[in-house]
Amino acid sequence: MEVNFVRLILEPSFEFPVTITLNLDTNEFIVESLSIIQSRGYEQGDSRIKVTVDEQFVIRVREEIDALFLEPSQVPARFGVDGTTWRLEIQWHGHRHRREQWCPDSGALYDIGTLLLDKAGKYVRLGSLC
Repeated sequence: MEVNFVRLILEPSFEFPVTITLNLDTNEFIVESLSIIQSRGYEQGDSRIKVTVDEQFVIRVREEIDALFLEPSQVPARFGVDGTTWRLEIQWHGHRHRREQWCPDSGALYDIGTLLLDKAGKYVRLGSLC
């Protein structure tokens, strides 16, 4: 059985990468990063936080995913040295989708990414990402 999920991978220029994954079938929400270990003072060496999120949040993310599939793919308009590359990976009803952009400020990638980042921020301090 294929799992429906959305994953946001953030690759800051001078920090550890952060991965945020939402299982769209089970509502399991996972945040992974070595920076989590740092914020915990290197306790137990676990770089993973896993929680179950509410159904309303998952519904909102699904709506944004539907909008993403309707939006034409856009070439990133800007690049930089100091900032964060956002990579969005989605598996949704048998289809895979991937989009990447440096410090997005609008569009479906930004909308979905911001939803995931805001939710992750309730569980762990991520700091500035762009």
